[in-house]
Amino acid sequence: MILPLLLAALGTSANAFQIPGMNLLQALPSLVMVPEHYDGFELRWRRLVFRPAEFKTEGILFGVLILYVLWYYLGKWENTTRAFKWVDAHTALYQMQFSVPFKENEVVADGASDLYAFSTGRRGLYSLHTTFRLLPRHDLAQIVYLFLRGLVDLEYTPRDQITLDFKLLYDSSSSPSGFVWAVVDKNELKELRLERWDLGSFTKISDAVPVHPTLQVMTEYADVNDMVLKSGAAPSLLATLKDPDALQYFRSLIVTDLPETRPDTWELSTPVPSFATRSRHIQLTLSLPPARSASSTLPMVRAAFELVDALGQYNGTVALGNNHPAKGTVTLLPETLRKLRATRREWDDRLEKERTKEKAAEEEETRRAAKKKTEDEKVAKLSAAEQQKLLEKERKRALRKAQTKGARK
Repeated sequence: MILPLLLAALGTSANAFQIPGMNLLQALPSLVMVPEHYDGFELRWRRLVFRPAEFKTEGILFGVLILYVLWYYLGKWENTTRAFKWVDAHTALYQMQFSVPFKENEVVADGASDLYAFSTGRRGLYSLHTTFRLLPRHDLAQIVYLFLRGLVDLEYTPRDQITLDFKLLYDSSSSPSGFVWAVVDKNELKELRLERWDLGSFTKISDAVPVHPTLQVMTEYADVNDMVLKSGAAPSLLATLKDPDALQYFRSLIVTDLPETRPDTWELSTPVPSFATRSRHIQLTLSLPPARSASSTLPMVRAAFELVDALGQYNGTVALGNNHPAKGTVTLLPETLRKLRATRREWDDRLEKERTKEKAAEEEETRRAAKKKTEDEKVAKLSAAEQQKLLEKERKRALRKAQTKGARK
């Protein structure tokens, strides 16, 4: 109605604006009329009208989005606060131990639930990596999943975790053989034996050392127990492993010179590194305490540093003074050292044999493919009659082979 009247006022016919095959009036979209029978809440400003009741779905979606974003930032803030409370409680100890300890601004966040800190400059150590792996409080969907999984799997207990990974300094040409030793919370025992190749394949359960009833010692040989816990080289370690207050957030303490997962042998071009030259680690894993109890893990962390010094003496990289509390002799019996070296050589040989076996199989497959390609090229050059004769010859050969095989059975 409006366009014809406008054209008439201008003295122009609507036919003058026709598009081939289409009427201009038909091409224009029809006007959407806003119903006037609305008695709900509305906002008006001049000709603009906003009626919230007509946008219920959009409002719900926008509210969910706001809730999710708010949850993300609150969860991230909660994780960061917990981590930095622990850092603040342990900074003084780190400053005593390292020339380059971590500081508050040097703790790096990788996402909303993982934080890392690097420390270096200490005798007997290359470095210490402090890793925080916290619950995904920033992700509402993951929190719901973890809650539901906990209802189904009664053994699953998600917790905030701190891992202190001490990389030990040693000389592979002169230091004695490394070993695998651990003391773990019994609730973690099953999972660790399944997940960690070094613990599952090299250690045995040991009850020779009286630690707290909630803990379990794992070792390659009893002599290792005597050196770590009974020699007096780390005098507060055994006392800490008996103290229930110090063990409230303890999960595991692992000494290892082997990888956590079984080395792959599929990389045929690269030999498997020898266990004799692999790095040695002390790994302390703790549950992150609440902010108000952040200092409760200090005794266990101090004991871990004491163990670093003890193993530094064993590796020949640390010479302790007379006033140092670690006064025990840190050494293993010659028979134990011989067994440790023999075990690692055996695994070196086994893994290398697997690698060369796979390599030989790959080379054989390559030779077969090359031979088949050469034969196919020769056959392609033959005439049709010669190819047919060759196929018949191959068929008879396969038939004789099958008959011979059946006769042997």
